Amino acid sequence: MTNKFYFLLFFFLFLLALPLISALQVNEKIECYPNWSSNCYKIASYENDTARMKAYSSVHFSYKPDSSDDGWKYGEILQIFENNWRKLKNVSASSFGVEINVPIKNAIRYVSNKYNLVNRTFCRDYCIDNCTEIENETICYEPICNYECENVTEKEFYNWYNAPNPTYWNISIGYFAIKYTAEVPKYSQGHYNFTFEILGRNFKLDPEIDGCGILDTPNTIYTLNQSVSSSGTCMQVWASNITLDCNGFTINYSSSSVGYGVYTNSSFTTVKGCVIKTTNEAVGTNAHAIYYNGASSGNGTIFNNTIIVTNNSYRHAN
Repeated sequence: MTNKFYFLLFFFLFLLALPLISALQVNEKIECYPNWSSNCYKIASYENDTARMKAYSSVHFSYKPDSSDDGWKYGEILQIFENNWRKLKNVSASSFGVEINVPIKNAIRYVSNKYNLVNRTFCRDYCIDNCTEIENETICYEPICNYECENVTEKEFYNWYNAPNPTYWNISIGYFAIKYTAEVPKYSQGHYNFTFEILGRNFKLDPEIDGCGILDTPNTIYTLNQSVSSSGTCMQVWASNITLDCNGFTINYSSSSVGYGVYTNSSFTTVKGCVIKTTNEAVGTNAHAIYYNGASSGNGTIFNNTIIVTNNSYRHAN
């Protein structure tokens, strides 16, 4: 047989395979680094023998202190793209779509392809069940608890430039990022839907916007005036001498993943007047209602709170 025959046969088989190639799907999942932390990203990825594109997305919104509370919270939505697709040198802005199903104001879009590698340390107390079977009866004692730390290397982008409506973003092999800063209503819940189409592949990132938030202004008081909920961790205290006054309202947390009702890594954190609960039995013993993490979170105060869990396992305000 001639080389021409083999070429035609290969070309025919390639045409038959095209529907299978085009049917390859973009994978979507949630990953946390470390896997037990609340440092989580929504990830969409596509990979074959010659191409790889991966996108990470995260949402962080901060409450405003009582002294400046206007019913809105501010923050950022970040997408980080890992590009190993050598055919992909630039991206049309029309390839990207954004939809936020909550009200939004003061939104600005930024782009960057410059970053530093930053080492971060995440630590936790964790517990494992301490149960035994005696004569067909399960008897559980106080769980066995330990303390561990894990180092994670992350990319911290800088040199952001405002990209209101570019025709093309020039990108190279490696990493680039798109960031939106904006304000949304304080207790709003919904989704941020980010879609993009590259070389025939449709990617989607839809991290959750929940009614919870970050408390990061030191020496201030934050007061709830309605109940809030989160799929994982709800309130995160990132500065010292902060008081969270729930005013009798409820914090529902860990509805679908392990997290904390209130998490703090800062000193002199006060949590009061809260009803903190989770009804998800699958989250296990490490979804603490109130979690003071490490020595830096010392001198905290907890009073007049109610903790409700629907789980036979031991869980505590750590």
